[in-house]
Amino acid sequence: MLGYVIASIVSLIIARVYSQIEKTKDSFLNWRSLLLLSIPLMTSSMLYTLLRSIDLLMVKALIKDNLSVGLYSAAGNVARIGPILFLSLSSAILPSISFALKNKDLSLLQKYIKESLRYTALILFPFAAMVSATSSELSSLLYSNEFYLAGIPLKVLIIGSVFTAFFSILTTVAIATGNHKFAVYISLCLVPISVISGFLLINNFGLVGAALSTTITMFIGTMISLYYLTNKFKVKLQLLSLSKITLSSILLYFLSIHTSATGLLLIINYVVLGIIYLLLLLVLGEIQEKDVGRFKRIFSLKNRTIKTN
Repeated sequence: MLGYVIASIVSLIIARVYSQIEKTKDSFLNWRSLLLLSIPLMTSSMLYTLLRSIDLLMVKALIKDNLSVGLYSAAGNVARIGPILFLSLSSAILPSISFALKNKDLSLLQKYIKESLRYTALILFPFAAMVSATSSELSSLLYSNEFYLAGIPLKVLIIGSVFTAFFSILTTVAIATGNHKFAVYISLCLVPISVISGFLLINNFGLVGAALSTTITMFIGTMISLYYLTNKFKVKLQLLSLSKITLSSILLYFLSIHTSATGLLLIINYVVLGIIYLLLLLVLGEIQEKDVGRFKRIFSLKNRTIKTN
């Protein structure tokens, strides 16, 4: 608990220094608007946390085997790496989309939605492909050889984590655009879907069934959210871009299977495969100069000053 508190305080200090916010005489804070925005955010976050935990809770309730629970918990921790990485993206697009909406700039809003989805696919698709192909080896590396079997549910669960990340970003977009009720309602609807599918699949397929339940639930949530938001804001999905990323990730999956490694060699293998993935995208024309520029700006401390007015 103490570590959590210290980490929160340190992160706030770093954020304050890094953002370099400058107060002006016209600065003010609309507490009522902030409160109205925070309520659906907190509700959606609680439901999102519940959705991420239902599978493990059901494994405990239905299988009642400590070894199985331990294996699934280990697989879940690895699968959560992707969504956790994109929590920062969700936080970043919230004010950006709100800004575009405030200025009634529909084209900018559409751009933010398309680009956030594209970058999520660009990073998580190959990540999921490599982890799914080497799930048992990765589990053994991160834990021990006793957790080799955790790789079985991880093969499926890592795919569910991709949909989880997409769902998180889409619900953030919904909240940022004032569609708070949709974000809460869709999360509420997914809870019984997760419970029912979990009950049916875990009883028939064990740990893999639990992973399937999570994957199916988050896939449904992602598709409904995507349909709702793209229609509401007339967003045309970058299907050609998605096809290139998907194709490159599929090729990466098969390469990962045929170039299996264990121990620290697995990390080297990931690096080599990552380079191959980038080369594939360059050949296909998916990675452009603007993408390189954006990644440079992410790690640049220049032009970080924010004025509140």
